Amino acid sequence: MKKIFLVLCIVLLARTESLLAQSKGNYRAKAFYQLAERDFQDLKFWYAVPFYKAALQQKSAVYDSICLLHLAESYWQMKYYDSAQFYFSRFESVIGPDYMSSRRLAEIQAIRQQPDKALSIYQNIEKCYPGLHTQLVQNRIKGFSQPELFLKNKDSYAISYLRDNSSEQDFSPVFFQKGVLFVSNRFGGPESEKEFGWDGLPYARIYEVPDLYQLRSADTMPARKERDQKINIIINDDYTPSTSNDNNIRLDYRNVQRAKPSAQHRPLGRFSDQFSSLYNYGPLCFNASGDKVYFTRNSLKSTTNKHHLEICEATLGKNGWGSVRVLPFVDKDFDYFHPAINKNNDRLYFSSNQPGGRGGADIYMYSLHPDSSKAIPLLLDDRINTEGDELFTTFSGDTLFFSSDGLPGLGGLDIYAATEKNGAISNPINIGAPANSNFDDFGLIWNDEKHYGFFSSSRLGSDDIFRLDLLRYPIKITGSVFDASTGKEMQGALVQLIQKSSTDDPNQQMITELYGAYRFPVKSRQRYTLIISKQGYYTDTLQVNGDTIVNDLQLPPVILRPLPPPPPPPPPPADSDGDGIPDSDDKCPDLKGDAANLGCPEIQKKLNELAKMVYFETDKDVLTPEAIKPLDEAAAILLSYPQTTLIIEGHTDNMAGKAYNLDLSLRRAKRVKSYLVSKGVAATRFTKVEGFGMAKPIADNATPEGRAMNRRVYIKAQFYE
Repeated sequence: MKKIFLVLCIVLLARTESLLAQSKGNYRAKAFYQLAERDFQDLKFWYAVPFYKAALQQKSAVYDSICLLHLAESYWQMKYYDSAQFYFSRFESVIGPDYMSSRRLAEIQAIRQQPDKALSIYQNIEKCYPGLHTQLVQNRIKGFSQPELFLKNKDSYAISYLRDNSSEQDFSPVFFQKGVLFVSNRFGGPESEKEFGWDGLPYARIYEVPDLYQLRSADTMPARKERDQKINIIINDDYTPSTSNDNNIRLDYRNVQRAKPSAQHRPLGRFSDQFSSLYNYGPLCFNASGDKVYFTRNSLKSTTNKHHLEICEATLGKNGWGSVRVLPFVDKDFDYFHPAINKNNDRLYFSSNQPGGRGGADIYMYSLHPDSSKAIPLLLDDRINTEGDELFTTFSGDTLFFSSDGLPGLGGLDIYAATEKNGAISNPINIGAPANSNFDDFGLIWNDEKHYGFFSSSRLGSDDIFRLDLLRYPIKITGSVFDASTGKEMQGALVQLIQKSSTDDPNQQMITELYGAYRFPVKSRQRYTLIISKQGYYTDTLQVNGDTIVNDLQLPPVILRPLPPPPPPPPPPADSDGDGIPDSDDKCPDLKGDAANLGCPEIQKKLNELAKMVYFETDKDVLTPEAIKPLDEAAAILLSYPQTTLIIEGHTDNMAGKAYNLDLSLRRAKRVKSYLVSKGVAATRFTKVEGFGMAKPIADNATPEGRAMNRRVYIKAQFYE
């Protein structure tokens, strides 16, 4: 009995100690969790990380899920992707897939250059969360399913790394006067001892390179960078492989001995003392005259321990930049950043997370009219804004550049271009590689006249500035033309290069040289059609597939076949009468005639003139002596053209009755026929002899003259074939 009692006491004591330990662990986990959440909500991810890890070390499951999710998100925001992947995966192993964790893991796969895995995760998101963030999910699926769409111009541009980059973050260049300004949180003075809670680095300042010619580019791209500080290990429990993005350690920048700068780094001056006070400054933009600047900074007043971002305006005066004012639309409870002014200096574009947007950070347009204090920023439509983030607006002429992680792309933030006209924005176009990569790419500025620019990218482990140059024709295609009849090279053939891709480049052409050779400078991954022609030869074509144009390309030979000799010209058509009208078309092939009369001579006009001079005695069908001569001439004409048939018509005035005149006109017509027959005109040639009486007058019967004109005959001749 005593043994049983002793065992029970031991068990109860052990259980009590376990409960006390568990209670103590829960208390510590809660304390660390609350400290971490305070920093996380204040966007101090650098400080939140060790507290989340300490909470997880207490082995209390109460806060594990939220700790894992927020710890992973902190790493994500600081761009330590290997640690972010580790903790997002741990979160999903405990809780199961979640929209946010799945999306982050998909983007990390894209960063790892695994678009197929990113696509698979997004397709699973679409299946598991139908109707949730549909636009963003479908855009990302579209991008990751066809990454080749963004590689078409990859070889048309060259990028180079600027040697003035530091080991910290350097980004958002902007042209200013003869040089360039950019934002950096490099260690650059006593105030750099103050660290920014987001990532533990110094606050961002604006640096200046006074002349573009002073910018130095590396001939080769450096390897992914390791920060050059000595470090203190605070907490290390994620066990992920060490990489340049890893954060198994926390750097205490205030207590480290920094490595000496190498010879390739040089000290750079600050832009202005106005932009060197508290907190972060930049990005910024200038108006066309360069006397007004719009810039981003942290608000000098905090809201619930947050110094929100605001956009300010400053004016250049005798004593430098002054008259600083916060723009009227800024709400102290939200963030406003990345301003860009358009070519006409009447609209300011910026990003904000204020309520009413599509989600994340969205781009707005603000009118800069004289009384702009009354203007309301307008949200750009959903062709531009998505449920992701739209950031880093810049302008080059009419082109608005911005970055987004919610549109189709290669991964992370990609740079897009859209055209602004009268406040209307065109559909955005992903500018593609090499400016865009599977990392964050943003802040592009571009010189249209000189075809170069600068942009920011995290592809080397931290934000750096790169130069981008357009190689208008980086590749050559060459070939030769041969004569099929001789087998020799063909000189003098015309070769035309026709664009098949959507491009503004003109078509090209050239004449083959002595050895039948031709060459064209072209862009990579573009589709072309070659048209080869020469007089006396069949024309040939050659299709050039864009996928094959990566390096200089030798095309297969083109062999032109000669055309067969033309057949001899046909003999001229027979023209018996020599009037220029072929017998096949000539109604009178034996008589010279006119084309208007189908090859027959024109005799009707003469017959009409003669018929007008044929008169009869009054009220009789007897020819007057004056009628004999014109009838004789008419008979002579008709005898000269026996190929004609004849019609005789008789007409009268209205001096008698209708029946009488009808009979009289018929008798007169018959009288003319009889006379013509008596002169040798065959009676068989007369096809019709008619009398019309007074039915068809050609003049007024009210006068003697008119009645005389109505008493007439017509002799109509028609040639037959």
